[in-house]
Amino acid sequence: MAGNPAAIDNSDGRRTVMVRGTEIRPYNLTHGANIPLEGRYSRITGTLAATAGFSGHVRIFGDDILLGDFRYEANDYPLEISLGIVGVNTLRIVPGVGMFYNIELDRFD
Repeated sequence: MAGNPAAIDNSDGRRTVMVRGTEIRPYNLTHGANIPLEGRYSRITGTLAATAGFSGHVRIFGDDILLGDFRYEANDYPLEISLGIVGVNTLRIVPGVGMFYNIELDRFD
């Protein structure tokens, strides 16, 4: 595969990758995202994994405050993350090489 695999659009969910023997269908966060939360959510959970043998990192900001900086290597097992986001109005996710997948946001109802 030519180019940066992290730059491939997967918004339709057709692309999968293998990470240490586990098939993963990455969520499309190849260029980052600004997610309006309006203070209605309590936690973000998800999984990080390097794609196509790359190492990388993902930074997560809540209202421009760094909440987490997660780094992983090409041969690492997928990394489960969980961050409190109570009171956050805008969540910003900035990926390096690699992808987030299976993102969940817990909403106050």
